[in-house]
Amino acid sequence: MDELFETRQLIAPEVLAELKQRSDWASLIRLAAQLIALVACSALVLVCAHSPLLAAAAVIPLAAVWATFFAPLHECTHGTAFRARRLNTVGVWVSGLVLGF
Repeated sequence: MDELFETRQLIAPEVLAELKQRSDWASLIRLAAQLIALVACSALVLVCAHSPLLAAAAVIPLAAVWATFFAPLHECTHGTAFRARRLNTVGVWVSGLVLGF
């Protein structure tokens, strides 16, 4: 069965080590940017509420932003988004509340 799977290294170990580094500030900025995008898209839907066609069009970016909250939920659940454990817990709660979990 081993012959069915490719075992070559797809990414250099140095690059992988750099990608696996956790940063509280970088993750906070990303989560804040997602929250700002969520608020902005929600405001857009409210502004366009007078026209059903415009509101329907405005819901599309809102849905896209809303769906991206699964990523921080997933990473914070595994404890890989933030360096600090408490911030991962906060990230899980914020993302979970946004998603309705």
